Order: sequence, then C-alpha cells, then structure tokens
Amino acid sequence: MTVYYSSDLGWAAGQNVTSRLADLASKILKPGDTLVLDHMYDLNAGAGIQLPDGVTLAAQNGGGFDLQNTDASDSSTILMGDGGTLNNITITASGAPDTDFEGLNPERGVDFHRAQAIGINGVDNVTVINSTFSGNIGQFLDVHDSANLVVESTHFTGARAQLRMSGDVADALIYRSHFEDSVGDGIKTLDGDISGTRVIESLFENNTRDGIDTTGGFQNAVIKDSVFYNNFSALDIKSPIHDSGDLTRTHVNSNILIDGGHISGSNSGIVTTFTDYTGKVTAATADSYIPHDITVTNTTFEDIGVAFLIKDGYNITWSDLTFRNVGSEARIMNVNAPDGWHRLSDGSQNIGGDYTTAPAQNLSADELWG
Repeated sequence: MTVYYSSDLGWAAGQNVTSRLADLASKILKPGDTLVLDHMYDLNAGAGIQLPDGVTLAAQNGGGFDLQNTDASDSSTILMGDGGTLNNITITASGAPDTDFEGLNPERGVDFHRAQAIGINGVDNVTVINSTFSGNIGQFLDVHDSANLVVESTHFTGARAQLRMSGDVADALIYRSHFEDSVGDGIKTLDGDISGTRVIESLFENNTRDGIDTTGGFQNAVIKDSVFYNNFSALDIKSPIHDSGDLTRTHVNSNILIDGGHISGSNSGIVTTFTDYTGKVTAATADSYIPHDITVTNTTFEDIGVAFLIKDGYNITWSDLTFRNVGSEARIMNVNAPDGWHRLSDGSQNIGGDYTTAPAQNLSADELWG
C-alpha cells in the first residue's frame, strides 16, 4: 500500500490534472493505495476517471478539485471503486450558476449545470468522510446499485440533488452530515429498491424543495435525531407509478421511522403522495403502492403550516410530538387513491396520533443541530 502526494507528482496548484489523474488511476494506483491532494486542482467534469477498488482519495491543506465545463456532461467525474474512500476532500464547481433561485422547478443551464461529481455505481462499502461539496451542479454523489455507503461529517452546499440514490441501494448510512442550499433536494431517490437507509444526526437546511425526497422509495428507513430547517418540506414521501416497471415495485415507501427530530420553517412538514400515471392501480392493489407504515415519534414541529399533509397514505401514526406554532396537525386529502379503495370506504386508514403544544423557540439551525 503506497501513499502518493500530489505535489510529489509534480502537480501545480490550480493546474488542470484531468489526464494526470486518469493516468495515475489506470496505470499506477493499486488496491489499498492512497492519493493525498495537497492543493486545489482543476478537473474536467464528466471525465469518468475510474479509481481502482480500495483506493483512498484524501486531502490536506484544503486540497481537492474545482470541476470545469460543468454543463458539458452529466457523466460522473470520478468513479469510486469497491471499498473506496473519500477523506477530507473539497470538491467545488466555481463555474456553475450562482443563483438565488427559490422556486420548485430549477432550470438546467440557468440555475444549475448538469455535471456529476462522484459516481458510486455497482460498488459496495464506499465511505465519504469529512469532505465538502459545493456549486450548483446536477449531483454531488450519484449512487446506483450499491450497498453499505457511509457518508459521515460531510457538508453539501448547492446542487440539484446533493445525494441521489437509484437502483438497488441497501443500508446506506448518513451520519452527522449537512445538506444545505440545494436548488432541489438534499437526498433524492429514484426508481429501484432503496432499502435500509439510516439518516442519523444530520441537518437539512434551506433546500428549495425537500430535505429528503423519496420518489424512488425509502423502505425500512430510519431518520433519527435529525433537523429539517427552512426546506419547502422536510420529507416528501412519494410513490409515483410511471410505467409497468413501477408496478413490480411494491411497498417502496413503507416501514419508515422518524424519531427524535426537529422540523421547522416549512409550509408542510411531512408529505405523503401517490400518483398513478398508468391507470393500472386498482382499489384491490392500491395498498401495495400507497405510502404506509410511517411512524413519527419524539419530534418537534415548529413554524409549520401543516405538520402532516397526507395526499394519500395509510398507517401513518405519531406520538410524543411537540407543536410550536403549527397551523394544523394534519390534512388528509386522498386525492389520487383509486375509486373504491377500501381504506376510504371502511375508515381503516389509521392516520393520527398525539402531540402537546409549546411556545416557539426561534432557535437557529446551528443551535438545533448542535
């Protein structure tokens, strides 16, 4: 196992090292090796540089990469290997749009560029620790068909989706990490089997859409001791059925626990949504697709319009909640459930819980997160 320092390789601060890193990764680095970046360097976005399995990309003195040409490609710039690590790396995109966008539909090329920073595709046991990502690009971490991802003590600022998970993604751990100022979502899931995600002691702040958006599912997830502050909504637990493939994915948004959290400054705290674009979900099969078995405990809602916006859902329960300046506990809409869905007709949706009220505290995100 060899440790390489970028300055010893003759890399100059601010130099574009795309070809040098590609050569190093393909010809020199071996499993278990470490490359330490001791300056900031330019790197062409979308370069697709594959790191070998077990390689650590680390930094000192604020070292890292500034991604260039960030609207030229939506391919990953660096691809992690199995068991790879990013440690103390800074990745930014200084040429990406610097926008004050505050709406729900950011425009590519105007509000963000389409670049991806790090691809974690078909590999397991990748760790991202003590790192910093910034700049309005498509994704910072794009995770597909991977297990046992660990993101720890990492700060994300900007981007359309800061951490995107798709395909089969099992048992990701997000710990003590900060997701802020996205022009979209902090964590976003897409079609696949996203299961066993744990979000622990993390902060989602000032994201223009959602702290966590579960379009692709969030089955068997735990969100514990985390803070959602001034997002459009804290969690948008949504199950769209776009095509026949989605009909094979059942219960994707089920068995979700939110415990010990603080949700503040959103129009809606927790939203559950179901939409069938195919017209093939029937009253008899709807239980498999509509979000369900969501439990919220020991959580504070503050400065919230509606704590629970249930567009469609069932078995959504809460207990030991504290409401501080909350407009209403729940709004149950049932806007998209199929006609004749039995839970509408027999009253078995099982939605509700208990809470106490208290005065608003008006603490900052840093005070709440600690």
